[in-house]
Amino acid sequence: MDVKYLFPARLKIWGWVILIPSAVLGLIDLFVEWQPAFFNWMVPALYKNEILGETTYFGMVDNNVLNEIFGILIIVGGILVAFSKVKNEDEFITKIRLESLVWATYINYIVLLLAFVFVYDMGFLWVMIFNMFTILLFFIIRFNWQLQKLKLNQSMKNSIKVERAKINITQAALAKSAKVSRQTINAMELGKYVPSTVLALRLASIFNVEVGDLFQLEALDWE
Repeated sequence: MDVKYLFPARLKIWGWVILIPSAVLGLIDLFVEWQPAFFNWMVPALYKNEILGETTYFGMVDNNVLNEIFGILIIVGGILVAFSKVKNEDEFITKIRLESLVWATYINYIVLLLAFVFVYDMGFLWVMIFNMFTILLFFIIRFNWQLQKLKLNQSMKNSIKVERAKINITQAALAKSAKVSRQTINAMELGKYVPSTVLALRLASIFNVEVGDLFQLEALDWE
């Protein structure tokens, strides 16, 4: 996944600000059918087929747009939450992001397939409505769960800082050579981040040492 397609990290908080209230109010509106007259607008429509009514193509129709507003805000907020960079975005986070997206797609369409087989009439319509949004929801849940696991579980002793001092190279310069962010180098030096195999090999090559000399297993790593 190319990170140039991701939004800046600062937009994630705005995504949450948009998503949470929109989702809560949207659900309330959906179940209590709250449709204030203020939102009855004449809007352009490509197609509208009313039950026991007329069909409209490419015209103006009278519609209460509150549901549409909530739907748009939920999608925009969900996209900002799901696809804004994390502060230490690197190739390992990208791997987690891609795996979470694939996982969310599978789960979303498994739910839809089950609905095709076991849910009918208005119940199926409700599933279709929610299915428009659940792929983002599944992705957000899985991706953030994986990030939390990474923060809690991963650590590894290493001698990156020592090797940097030997060749007199800064974190920023090392990060550029290894094709990662400076924050990734800093996290590894603090023992808060375990690099991928590719990154470990890159660093060992830069320092001209063996991977086993650069990264050391501790007792907990064998449990």
